[in-house]
Amino acid sequence: MRFTEFEITAGGKHIGSTPLRQQAVDAAQAYAFKNRIVVSVIATIDDGTTREININPDGSIDRLWEKSGSAIFPGCTYTNHNGSDYLCISIPDENSAVMERVKDRWSLIAHGIKMYGDGTIEWDYSTGGHWIR
Repeated sequence: MRFTEFEITAGGKHIGSTPLRQQAVDAAQAYAFKNRIVVSVIATIDDGTTREININPDGSIDRLWEKSGSAIFPGCTYTNHNGSDYLCISIPDENSAVMERVKDRWSLIAHGIKMYGDGTIEWDYSTGGHWIR
């Protein structure tokens, strides 16, 4: 996986772009702090997919995750390709998400999530499965 471009946006407005990751993050952090708004950095990968982070005015970073043109967001519920509904709890890194099965609160870390055209999701494998008490 190789990043080819980093686009910086705020409120739907293009701020800039660069091929350098750290330059994009530094610029986004400065813009977010100065203007007290959330700034997005969207990284394009050589396979055409993207990864996105949001940089908050306080300097904290929210990782969003995107593959095959469809983003997975914390707080949203998705239907697994097998029919079970899962709530996305958090995005710990660019290739995984903490998911909780809605019907029984089974929690796991899903790795390599893919969203199909019908909106259902599936993942390559999961780790850390446990019941939420």
